[in-house]
Amino acid sequence: MLSIRNSITYKLFIYIFSIFIVLLVSFAYVNYYLTRARLYSRLELQTETLSEGLSHAVEGFLASNNMYAIQRLLGNLAASKEVISISVINRDHIILADSDPKYIGQRVDDPLIIEVLKKEKNMIRYIDTSDNKKVLLLIRPLYGNLYSSLLRSAVVGVVYVKMSTESINEKINQDFLFNLLLIIMATIGVVVYTVVVSRKLLINPIKMIEHYARLIANGNFDVKIPKMSNDEFGDLAKHLNEMTEKIIAAKQAIQLSRQAGMAEIATGILHNVGNVLNSINVSASLLKKRLTESPLGRLQDVSQLMQEHNADIGTYLTTDPKGKHLPSYLKELANYWQEECQYSLEEYTTLLKNIEHIKEVISMQQSLAGSGVAMESLNLAEVVDDAIKISMIDSYSSDIKIIKEYDGVETIYTDKNKILQIIINLIKNAKEALSSSQEGEKCILVRIKPADGNTVKIQVSDNGMGIMPDHLANIFSYGYTTKKTGHGFGLHSCLFTAKELNGNLEVASEGLNKGATFTLIIPLGSKS
Repeated sequence: MLSIRNSITYKLFIYIFSIFIVLLVSFAYVNYYLTRARLYSRLELQTETLSEGLSHAVEGFLASNNMYAIQRLLGNLAASKEVISISVINRDHIILADSDPKYIGQRVDDPLIIEVLKKEKNMIRYIDTSDNKKVLLLIRPLYGNLYSSLLRSAVVGVVYVKMSTESINEKINQDFLFNLLLIIMATIGVVVYTVVVSRKLLINPIKMIEHYARLIANGNFDVKIPKMSNDEFGDLAKHLNEMTEKIIAAKQAIQLSRQAGMAEIATGILHNVGNVLNSINVSASLLKKRLTESPLGRLQDVSQLMQEHNADIGTYLTTDPKGKHLPSYLKELANYWQEECQYSLEEYTTLLKNIEHIKEVISMQQSLAGSGVAMESLNLAEVVDDAIKISMIDSYSSDIKIIKEYDGVETIYTDKNKILQIIINLIKNAKEALSSSQEGEKCILVRIKPADGNTVKIQVSDNGMGIMPDHLANIFSYGYTTKKTGHGFGLHSCLFTAKELNGNLEVASEGLNKGATFTLIIPLGSKS
């Protein structure tokens, strides 16, 4: 029974949730720094406006030397919670008026004041206080006729304003929490929606195909997958239905062919089934390619890029050419539903494994299609001798010499008919190779020898025309032949039959006119 943690739904939900958590954090950071920049810009504008109006008023009062009015004005403005202090300082750095009267007459040794007096331009800075609080400092030059100055346009002092940022920080935190709540709600909605849609479009079709594939793998070839959507899943279902139909046809053909001695027909049908399996593998590969080529894999690069600029993320997102495109790029990535595809690949792998299992079932069906049980204890030497006799009935008077080398293997437990089929076919091919050879003495060597503790080798060698190296790789392929009258079926059938016996068939040749050796490897077997 599949556990919840191993289910594709669970994995899909975890993957989608992880992706949106990354997006959530990214959007939260972007929103935080954009809100922070906006509120600080607003504070700077308000301070500029305040200082401009204040400087005009102070310049007027200074012209009439009305210090009382200036002091009263500063006290009223300081009542605002954003204002920390406001001072009027002359060119000698002496405080003429202050929102807190106790500082009047004190000297302020601030190099920023010297810079403003020298450049006659406003200066706005953020400074940290001794208690680790950030303060907005604005210094604005004052123009006028202070102390009977003859130059009415001369800079006579500065307005020195300190503004608190605590209210801004509170507003930023409130906006951040509110937006975070909205994003979390939206994320939950998107995750639930994506999971539901993914189950409908991906998971349910995969599970349906897997269910029917398991039935087919267990030998139930009467099932038929219902018609599905016109996509790759529909193609998979179509190919599986075609495959089951051909398996049924193959079973019937095998039964008929064995009764009539026409095993080639049944094996040919099974080869067509193999072609259908190739089509299924192609469809699955196309699905995998579409999933793996999605650009959503770049999300990790985006996350790493943001971590690299974590210290100055606000400046990076608002001023850097690449950073400006980052929010829109994240939005584009969020539109991709790659998350459901990644874990679908695992389900695809299961599907392909089941299809590979079907290939094994096809091989089993060929041996089970006939009547009776063919497995029995055999004297291997006698079986090989029978195969030689059958193959050489028309060749006793020919010039082909049969050499037999039997080494130590007596009894095996296997299917006699299949062993005979393979050896007869190999000797037949050796005779045909010798008939085209110009060698003086034509020989076929049949050798039996143990391979290891559990298998035995049966080799058929000839000194005939041999096999070219570029032909060896395809020698067992269906339809591949180097004979003018050949059909490319015999060796393919022999390899197929060897696989049915849990064995293998190998070929070796040193090249043209150097003969060839075919080696059948089969297990000794046991009645148990």
